[in-house]
Amino acid sequence: PPGSDAQTVVDGGADIADIATLAVKGKTTVVDFSAAWCRPCRKIDEYMMTALGARKELAYRRLDVADWDSPLARHYLKEVPQLPYVIVYGPKGEKVDTVVGVDLDRLDKAIAKAAPAPAPAP
Repeated sequence: PPGSDAQTVVDGGADIADIATLAVKGKTTVVDFSAAWCRPCRKIDEYMMTALGARKELAYRRLDVADWDSPLARHYLKEVPQLPYVIVYGPKGEKVDTVVGVDLDRLDKAIAKAAPAPAPAP
């Protein structure tokens, strides 16, 4: 959505030294390992576009794995059985949760745990 904090920071499976550096201070950051060939990954992307439109305190960083033999996948996904693989960081850069597969309920809970939605104005 316009004005949202969303970026694809890795294309083609290039490695990144430290995933934690992608956490945006002051925002809940969702780091999404995905691939163009991964249909379930598109569900996470759709969910995040809706969430970003509703909550400005979210940041979304997508990492294109490309394939299971890419440097990025070999570095971070050795123990991950499937995509999508999502890491949620809190506003202080702390790792809150990881989500494997399309578990939108768990992702929603992790985002809420990292930064509860502001209370509506009276």
